[in-house]
Amino acid sequence: MKSKKTLAILLSGTFLTTSAFADEEFVVTSSYLNSLTSPKVTWSDTDNGGTAVNINGQNFYYTYTAPEEYTTSARVTGNFSSEDVYHKLFTDLSGNSQGGAIYSLASGVSGVSIISDFVNNSTSATGSATAYGGAIHVTGPADIAELTGAFVGNHSTATAGNVVGGFIYSYSSSAANASTIDSINGNFVNNWSQSSGAEGKFIHSGVIDNHGIINNIDANFIGNRAISPLSNITGTAINNMPLSGQFDSSGVIGSIQGDFVGNSAQSDSGYVQGGAVFNTGAIGDIVNSNFLYNTVIGNGNSKGGAIYSSKNLNVSADNGTSLFEGNTVNSESNAIYMLGTATGIVNLNLRAENGGSITFNDDVDGQYYYLNVLGDDSGEVVFNQKVSGAENIAIGANGVMRMGTEADINSRDFDWPLEENQTLKVDIEVDKANETVKSGLITLTGNVKGDYKVIVNSLNRDGYEGANTMFLTAPDDETAEDENFTVSRVIGSPYEWGAFRNYGGETDGSNWYLALTKYENPEVVAAIGLH
Repeated sequence: MKSKKTLAILLSGTFLTTSAFADEEFVVTSSYLNSLTSPKVTWSDTDNGGTAVNINGQNFYYTYTAPEEYTTSARVTGNFSSEDVYHKLFTDLSGNSQGGAIYSLASGVSGVSIISDFVNNSTSATGSATAYGGAIHVTGPADIAELTGAFVGNHSTATAGNVVGGFIYSYSSSAANASTIDSINGNFVNNWSQSSGAEGKFIHSGVIDNHGIINNIDANFIGNRAISPLSNITGTAINNMPLSGQFDSSGVIGSIQGDFVGNSAQSDSGYVQGGAVFNTGAIGDIVNSNFLYNTVIGNGNSKGGAIYSSKNLNVSADNGTSLFEGNTVNSESNAIYMLGTATGIVNLNLRAENGGSITFNDDVDGQYYYLNVLGDDSGEVVFNQKVSGAENIAIGANGVMRMGTEADINSRDFDWPLEENQTLKVDIEVDKANETVKSGLITLTGNVKGDYKVIVNSLNRDGYEGANTMFLTAPDDETAEDENFTVSRVIGSPYEWGAFRNYGGETDGSNWYLALTKYENPEVVAAIGLH
């Protein structure tokens, strides 16, 4: 699979750099989709006889073209070798309720590489039976070295039962019989799961339902979906879930890299969690992955427009981008929902390094979780909307946390006092005519601790005498002596700014302001140069 390109390159100017957030709303285009899936799957904006995928209210039409060297294959069952699944086209196959194209419960499948395309395969279960894997159903101790191809239009349906995996169902029968896939590479387009359902039934993913071990997923997921009137739905693209008592051998994914675009799940009365990814297991890292316009519609327990996780979650950008935009739950903005417990706090670790950026143009929410911003001083984690429910927000050594002017960040504490070289970058917009300064705000119900560098990033060059803005408020802070914010750099403004505690005259708690400290003739200051 081709290496990831930054969205700045792909969209020719929609983004400033990999370390900047979008000035305008992200727009999915057919050119962008083609950059992800060409050449086997091609996209157009107009109906050219292809199949439509709706992304953010617009239809994009795709067509699949099989390579000339691929030969059509019949359904594969039992033991099989790499030769049986090399350069094959599995299409329009049905496996009743078990694996439309491949069905294997055998221990003889070891080290097999599946390099084939799967198009419009299906499973269908009647009555209360469960439908397993629209294209592939494997149960441990099967060991698959590689699964590579184009995976288009595969689906799994049930009349009143459960559905597990619109494309693949991978299951570990026991700790000693783990189902293992070393790598999954390719593009998943318009795969789906559907159940007429019954209350209390479930759908596990419209694409990948993993109860085994997958070491690496390097794939794009576009326009996949899961639908039911009554069933609960988890993970439209990926459902990662351990079996009881088998955490080390099931529900494990080493790393995920790819773009998740326009995936959707809807239950009329059940809950839906994870518009792209649902995780109650272990995921090592989600790196350089963009989550765009994934949607969740369900009852009041529905959460996680892009990702839902009840375990530690690592999201990173390493010389690339991880952008969250347009993800919703019941039409409300939400990128990630983290769910821990009072005795089991979970961590949302966000790491940006080597010039990479993680940008949230959607809300982040949850319960009993810590949000940790990590990095190497060259990347940044950008919040442009609301963060809620965090027990603590921390910036680690060399981490850079950036607040857009619309950022509304809420937590109990803001605390990582043992680290050094922690940076808070604050965007400000000065309105000289009305003498106001706009910035994001961190609101704490507890304490703030630590020694922070502040970068003032002015979005214009205006200034006025007395210009100031509050960027952090902790009215009940009891540890004021353990905190300090110092402006280390000003970008985009010819004026000097400083950080001051209780600048507005407050006598209790900690309220930190950025204030213009020296206002001179702008022509004179500009001649001196920017900081």
